[in-house]
Amino acid sequence: MKFFIFILLLVSCKEVQKSKTVEEATTAPNQNEIVRDSASLWVFGQVVENESIAYYLPSSIEGNDSAICLLFFDPQGSGKVPLNLYKEIGEKESVFFVGSNQSKNGKDFSQTRQIASQMMEQVTKFSGFKKVRFYASGFSGGAKVALDLSNYIPQIQGFIYSGAPPANEIQDKPVYGFAGNMDMNYADLVNFDERIPDTQNHYLKIWNGKHEWPVPLEFQSALQWIKLRERPRSGLLEIRLVELFLKSRRTKDLLEKESVLLESRFLARDLKRPELEDERLKTLQKSPGFLAAKKKRDQELMEELQLKEFYNPAFFDENLDWWKKEIAGLKAHTRHPSPNVQDRLLGYFSLASYSLANRALLQQENNLAEKILEIYHLSDPQNPEQAYLRAVLAARVQNPDKVLEFLSEALDLGFKEKERIRLQPEFQPYAENPGFQSIVMKLDK
Repeated sequence: MKFFIFILLLVSCKEVQKSKTVEEATTAPNQNEIVRDSASLWVFGQVVENESIAYYLPSSIEGNDSAICLLFFDPQGSGKVPLNLYKEIGEKESVFFVGSNQSKNGKDFSQTRQIASQMMEQVTKFSGFKKVRFYASGFSGGAKVALDLSNYIPQIQGFIYSGAPPANEIQDKPVYGFAGNMDMNYADLVNFDERIPDTQNHYLKIWNGKHEWPVPLEFQSALQWIKLRERPRSGLLEIRLVELFLKSRRTKDLLEKESVLLESRFLARDLKRPELEDERLKTLQKSPGFLAAKKKRDQELMEELQLKEFYNPAFFDENLDWWKKEIAGLKAHTRHPSPNVQDRLLGYFSLASYSLANRALLQQENNLAEKILEIYHLSDPQNPEQAYLRAVLAARVQNPDKVLEFLSEALDLGFKEKERIRLQPEFQPYAENPGFQSIVMKLDK
């Protein structure tokens, strides 16, 4: 039963990503105040938000009758995080961004489908554009939300996902994926991409990153794909295909060369153009050097998935001394020939520990929570969430010194959620504590 619960927790993908610094957004007009078929109250060139959405309307489309709208789904329900991250490239590529502040990990798909439908309705009715073409993008748990919409909202033309594969099979819509080579879900993302039928147009871009929204320089390629789809006669496709051709000639890494040729084929197929790189791709995929490189990568990914299965019961069955040795070995890169596999396993421990610790705290299993939180701390010491949850547990077992120590650590690591601290039941007895008040006051600065 423990393992069944464990798998459910991991499928929910309740990770905590270290927050990026984002600019303060202005206040959006209330939906009831927006005049139907008028964009006069919508703001161009700024990230704006209300309780339900955040949006960024690029100045480059002001005065247009139509718009390309990309819906964003963040796992923590912060629509402005991807908007602040990508607003410069949104401006450059003339794509209207709308991020959900309601869709987040823990909501079921029936709720997120309704949230997405409401976002689209709000944009269609109140933005003032006569025509809007929708796409959807999500990271981690938000990727599962975005890809799920392919089965239920046919008006969405294509999907961009990163950090996690879908929870269920997806409909035959074009999908553009990102997998960080240091993402704990890297093996799962590659496995998902390779299972998509060749008749369905798809592409997975491997980039040098962790479990996070792709950096703007990488994400721009997905926006360019959308722009190519919406303006097929602009000549941009031919320019992009030439760029990819030259890149494929320059790269010496055979797996990277395949990725470039796959992107070229993806774009050509999606826009129903001759697949000029198809023969080069087939020739590469039959070459001995490529087959050896792919066999090595596939073997590593299989071993990584098997190691995850090996470690799953250890969260319950092994003691902390065992875990300290395993984590130290992974950090020293002595547990597996591939350093990347070991670093991704540490990320996996972080994600699993977060989910298991929250479950243990919810069910009042304080001893288990203490053990899991120590694993969390050992595997991901720079994550503010592990420090915050240790402070919650310390408050529950009435250890005031540790409450202040762990909360201070959380703030030093970047924790910013003052309202969460204020509403945390375990912290209520400390509301008048001078040390506790001093820590909370730091969040006002």
